[in-house]
Amino acid sequence: MCLELLGGAVPCFGEITAPMRLGVFMKKLIRLFFSGQFLAFLGAGALAALVNFLVRILLSRAGMEYSLAVALAYLAGMVVAFILFYKLVFRNNTNSLGRSLFGFVMVNFLGILLTVAVSSLLYYLVFPALDFAFYSGEIAHFLGISTTSVSSFIGHKFFSFREAGTAGTADPQ
Repeated sequence: MCLELLGGAVPCFGEITAPMRLGVFMKKLIRLFFSGQFLAFLGAGALAALVNFLVRILLSRAGMEYSLAVALAYLAGMVVAFILFYKLVFRNNTNSLGRSLFGFVMVNFLGILLTVAVSSLLYYLVFPALDFAFYSGEIAHFLGISTTSVSSFIGHKFFSFREAGTAGTADPQ
């Protein structure tokens, strides 16, 4: 079987080679990240991140320890994100609400670990070592939140809010 790759036929000489598979994979990946769904995900995610960011500032100003404030703010952002993703971004979701919620929590469990780790590493170690104090908590938290956008999209698209025709099987209706 021959493949059409980037507008030209790929020669058929037995099995598909690893570079050919990589080319097909890269083409699908590019299509995935230049889709309207990814843009909607980024918009909804930006709103959820704003909630996350503002809640952390409020908690910090109320005297809460930085890493705990980052973790609790992340949970507030998760609630907003789940509602927006479920209702607006992944409308063709074939998972049940319960399965979507479970997948969402699992994907975000990894995200919260990454967000807290990056934010805390920057805030407690990197920025003090650089003598950087200008909104260091806010910048560290923003960078921590930003690190999860691509991995979260992939996790939510193919696990939390799986659509017909994507990897795996959906809940039976």
